[in-house]
Amino acid sequence: MPLAEALTHSLSLSSIPSVPRDIAQPLPSSPVVRVSNFTGPLLNETLGDLSILKAGGKYYAFASHSGLHGPGAFKNVPTAVSDSLTEGWQPGPDAMKNGVGSWTIDPKGPGAALWNPDVSQLDDGTFIMYYSAKGTHAGKSGHERCIGIAYSSTPLGPYNATSTPFYCPPAYGAIGLDGIKLDSKRYVLFKDGSNVPTGSHVALWEVDFKTGSKPQTDKPCLITKEDPKQPGFEGPALTKMDNGTYLLLHTDGVWDVNYTMHWATSETICGTYKEGGLLMGSGDTSGKSVVYRPGGPDFLGESNSRFFFFADPEREKSKERRMYYGELVYGNGGASVKMR
Repeated sequence: MPLAEALTHSLSLSSIPSVPRDIAQPLPSSPVVRVSNFTGPLLNETLGDLSILKAGGKYYAFASHSGLHGPGAFKNVPTAVSDSLTEGWQPGPDAMKNGVGSWTIDPKGPGAALWNPDVSQLDDGTFIMYYSAKGTHAGKSGHERCIGIAYSSTPLGPYNATSTPFYCPPAYGAIGLDGIKLDSKRYVLFKDGSNVPTGSHVALWEVDFKTGSKPQTDKPCLITKEDPKQPGFEGPALTKMDNGTYLLLHTDGVWDVNYTMHWATSETICGTYKEGGLLMGSGDTSGKSVVYRPGGPDFLGESNSRFFFFADPEREKSKERRMYYGELVYGNGGASVKMR
């Protein structure tokens, strides 16, 4: 049976026999990825383009600037914090209240329209944030975005931006950022803006492991679609399965705000990814949760199963973008292997 046909778009473990990890059979060479369960909204706040961090026993969420989707006081990087994955989330401060960088068109922030902040902790304890903002080269379209870097000694900041951007693509800009640690290396994953209209590929750039900033190659490698007709590679998140296969979660439907989440796999971290199928769409349910227009997944640290995403809790209201938590399983045929 072809992989696309084998995908069972199910959000309930009741139909997916679970195999305990300690007695699990060898993992299938052609996995089928499913959402086992999800919960939310975790907070009644607009938090789009999520990044999730665990540090010091707490969980932190970071989101695109508040002026993009929600009312209230403007924040360059809205945050939330909790002692638990799924309970007790509370709004936090603006993680970039000191400004978004002298290289942007508006160093204080609002005009630079900060998107897609992604926060990681370096081995020396420092916190690094990658983000997308309009640079001083921005043209009339307003879409010419660069990748910025900022550092902080504490998870919630304030983060201080470097004086120059990390990278400015030659066209449109860089969006959908994800700072990841895989195979004992650090990378910045981002949507290659020069191909935004077609959504054809994302870029992966290895960076200096210690600082998270200096590129280790002259240019990033490209993650491309096996078929140009595959769903768009927006808002990517990348991890590695226990069988060594690389898993890319990505979002489609950005242009009509009718988001859906999909998955694709590859035997190598860079190169062509084969589309697996739909992971989650509008109207999907888990327990008491119903989601509409889900997107923007982000794995929790180096986990290859636990992830967060945004979605609208109501069909009639778009761009609410509440925060949800989900878990993945993968398998082949009737049996599934719970991922760590």
